[in-house]
Amino acid sequence: MTNEPIDQAFLQLPLGYARYTIIVDDISNAKDYILAEANEAFLRYLNLKKEEALHKSIFLILQSASDQRAWYHLYKNPDL
Repeated sequence: MTNEPIDQAFLQLPLGYARYTIIVDDISNAKDYILAEANEAFLRYLNLKKEEALHKSIFLILQSASDQRAWYHLYKNPDL
C-alpha cells in the first residue's frame, strides 16, 4: 500500500481488511491469491503473523483443506 490517507485508514480499521494479488491462468481464471497487505484485525481473525503471511499464497496461509476449498469457491470468479 502507499502512504495515502485512504490506504492508512484501511489499515487502521477495526474490521478485517486484506488486499490480494490475483494470479490467473492463460484464460484469465483465478488460480492463486497472494496476500499483498492486511491490517491487524484481519491477521488476528485468522491467527496469523504479518511477517509469515504477507506475500504468500492463500493456499499456504490457510492450513486446512476445507478452508482452502471454501476460500476458492467464494473468490474463484473475481471481477478482473
